[in-house]
Amino acid sequence: MAFIDRPLVRSLSCFLLTVNSPGFIITAVLLLLAESLLCTIIIWKVPYTEIDWSTYMQQASCYMRGIRNYSLIEGDTGPVVYPAGHIFVYRILSALTNGGKDIRRGQYIFEFLYLITLILVFRIYYKSRKIPVLQIPSFVLIFLCCTSYRIHSIFILRLFNDPIAMLLFYIALNFWLSHQWLTGCIFYSYPAGHIFVYRILSALTNGGKDIRRGQYIFEFLYLITLILVFRIYYKSRKIPVLQIPSFVLIFLCCTSYRIHSIFILRLFNDPIAMLLFYIALNFWLSHQWLTGCIFYSLAVSIKMNVLLFAPAVFFILLLNNGPAKTTFLLAVCGVVQLYIATPFLLYDPVSYLKRSFDLGRVFLFKWTVNWRFLREEVFLDKRLHVTLLVLHALLLLAFAGKVWFRSHGGLVLLLHNLSRGLRTRIGSNEVLMALFTANLLGICVARSLHYQFYSWYFHSLPYLLFSTVPFEVIPDSGNTAESTKKLPNILCHNKDGDIVGCRIVLEYVPVDGAQFGDVTCLSFVYYRDCYLQ
Repeated sequence: MAFIDRPLVRSLSCFLLTVNSPGFIITAVLLLLAESLLCTIIIWKVPYTEIDWSTYMQQASCYMRGIRNYSLIEGDTGPVVYPAGHIFVYRILSALTNGGKDIRRGQYIFEFLYLITLILVFRIYYKSRKIPVLQIPSFVLIFLCCTSYRIHSIFILRLFNDPIAMLLFYIALNFWLSHQWLTGCIFYSYPAGHIFVYRILSALTNGGKDIRRGQYIFEFLYLITLILVFRIYYKSRKIPVLQIPSFVLIFLCCTSYRIHSIFILRLFNDPIAMLLFYIALNFWLSHQWLTGCIFYSLAVSIKMNVLLFAPAVFFILLLNNGPAKTTFLLAVCGVVQLYIATPFLLYDPVSYLKRSFDLGRVFLFKWTVNWRFLREEVFLDKRLHVTLLVLHALLLLAFAGKVWFRSHGGLVLLLHNLSRGLRTRIGSNEVLMALFTANLLGICVARSLHYQFYSWYFHSLPYLLFSTVPFEVIPDSGNTAESTKKLPNILCHNKDGDIVGCRIVLEYVPVDGAQFGDVTCLSFVYYRDCYLQ
């Protein structure tokens, strides 16, 4: 066609398909605008699904009625099982959504949270600059963050608290990447966050009745999450074995039906937790450790799953700051926890600690996704729980010794140097590898996985999929909301058996339009293995 300026098209293609920072940033901005439009369309066109939103509003309402005994704070689906930060967040959401009645407004709020999460993840990827199996322009990674149907569902259609917890964690991680350890620790361990967050959400949504408003709030959370994820990927910049345009990964990040459902249609608290985590992570990537710790503490207060990052967080803080400052940063996390939880600790500390940090809680067999293939008596057997705990510890030890901080000689050497007074500034990629693998290992041996938990690790999959590690396992538990007897889908690959592991996964994953992002992600790994073969 004569009117097409071929040199211009060639220049634009080169700009977008090669490794360069401007291309990453421009692509991220365009994707965020597209995500904002997509999330709004989802809110308008896809029916809201009630799961936990009304329960969160009822829990926030209990607090607003003056109930401080944590054992008496409950809703239709059960008692509160999160730290107090969950209550405070949903109290705010309640105020913004007319007590939770304005669901649409809640969805818009979660849309905003989603976008903030994306921004943070993008920044994290940008800061890392390197993903160790492919050398690609890093804006490819952004696609992996924005193409999950499931993530959109978790953020915008479900309104869970998990995205809020992850948002706080990403805030902490961003502080840590900026070497602001103290701030990162505070955000990592924000106390009693579930209560306070949902107190706000309750206020914003008329006590949880304005579902639409809640969805808009979660749309906002989703967009913020995307921004954070983009920044994280931007920090990484580089993937070292193959050179491919990084916008490939951007599509894989932005086309997940499940993620959009979790964020916008479900209004879970998981996206909130992950949003805060990505804020923390972005601060850590900028070495702003204190601010990152603040947001990480905030994330923990929304949902305890963010503690899965804790082993890696501890060593990252220790190696970068030394024992004295690390002790101070951890103390700040603890002080913040105590401060926010004061209303409940003064009234009944035992019930608060038992409910919000119940490590011995027994999960119902009918809801499990990852262990449904077992008999119920085996699933409920405490010996299985102990076995999983021991396996978790062994996996953490193996990865800490063999995978984490390898470019600096390994964790053992770094600890030896630290004992001699020599500190090491850990790079962005080492930070991301340690944090993302620590989280994924915990998920792989979790006693029970649920639909919305997909938001815990989805945005880290692009990094892990293209990282050179001896062994990776990625459960496919996010592809269904229902419990199933099918053996959980697992992505296993190592240097000797890449192609086999990927073929196994592709046999399990349904190829349909709704799962485009997830299938694309796995297909890309399959392509990579064929290439290496």
